[in-house]
Amino acid sequence: MITKWKVFNFKSICEETELPLGPLTIFAGANSSGKSTLIQSILLVAQTLSHKVSSRSVVLNGALTSLGQFDDLKSNGGESDQIVIKCICNPLPDSVSTASPSSAVYPRGTVYYGSKNTQLREVSCEISFDADSSSSQRDLFQIQPRLFASRLICISRDEDNVDQKAEISIRHSSKAISEIDGMNTMDEIDDQLRASLAYDVDLDDYSMGEVKEDFRSAKAIGCILRHFLPDRIIYSIDTIQEYANSITLTLQDDRRRTLGARGGVSRDIILTEEIASILREILRDTIDFDDIFNEKYKQGSFFTSDAGTMSLRFWNERLRSLPTSTRIKIHQVLRESEFLFDRILEALKKSARPSNTHSILQSMPPRHIVEASRYLDDFFSSSLKYLCTLR
Repeated sequence: MITKWKVFNFKSICEETELPLGPLTIFAGANSSGKSTLIQSILLVAQTLSHKVSSRSVVLNGALTSLGQFDDLKSNGGESDQIVIKCICNPLPDSVSTASPSSAVYPRGTVYYGSKNTQLREVSCEISFDADSSSSQRDLFQIQPRLFASRLICISRDEDNVDQKAEISIRHSSKAISEIDGMNTMDEIDDQLRASLAYDVDLDDYSMGEVKEDFRSAKAIGCILRHFLPDRIIYSIDTIQEYANSITLTLQDDRRRTLGARGGVSRDIILTEEIASILREILRDTIDFDDIFNEKYKQGSFFTSDAGTMSLRFWNERLRSLPTSTRIKIHQVLRESEFLFDRILEALKKSARPSNTHSILQSMPPRHIVEASRYLDDFFSSSLKYLCTLR
């Protein structure tokens, strides 16, 4: 349910106004005091999230209310160019399930499913939109306003009864595409990607930590929106760092989702002679490296070329031929090896091509951000009902 609603620079509500809402809230006041205006701002959010065209950031004229153009909504004499609407919701216990989701897609009108062993406690969303008077598209923005900024905050309670806060802030940016790492490696940029790069994205440390479990070097550089909610986040990644991280985790037998596990790349990973020398040095007190990986194994394709490179696949095959206790000891020593990642990264940098060190990828937002977005989408598009006035 909605517990707080804030409006600023919207029709007769010139000043920032935040009202607490309860299970039953009655608005009473003189004509033109803002009663209908506040309700219209709620309907604006509801009909936006119900709209089938997800590229429409804000829907002024829809199934629930017709509000005209942006200038009809903006308060007369207001110093700000943006209209701001903010809501805070506390999901009811029976509207959130702790069952693990079975699908990444949640049809509207169904029960909202959160992730396993978490309970969504509070969701806060603030949006600001304008008509960008300096833009050549000002006339279009009058009927389809531009999203200037969006901020989503959620508080989830885990199985240990500890509250965890997650936050994403999205703000319109004027940065040039050429300034973004990795864009020089792309021959073509489609319209959706170009539009996503028009936003700066900030994630809290907790959410960014979740992202870095998959992509160590990830930097958020843009966002694909579903109306004003984040649908996909665009990241720039350092391909050399990701390659080094994948090698490191594989050598350490780390069960986290490595690059190889995500894309099946581990079979093709090549270890240079310099990386082999690093392993030889680290394992010198654990195994006789040259006895296990010496010349006689060249014939078995452990070494893939005369240049001294070797396949990680055959490294794993040789380890599987060793006694279990020895294999466990090798993995343990590599996990405890200080700066293993840094040394592998340095070795890879020496052979990398400077023009191809970054790439662009898109991924779903961190888990709690996804939960909050889906809750708001379902609540405003399916659960909110409006009985129009009868006079």
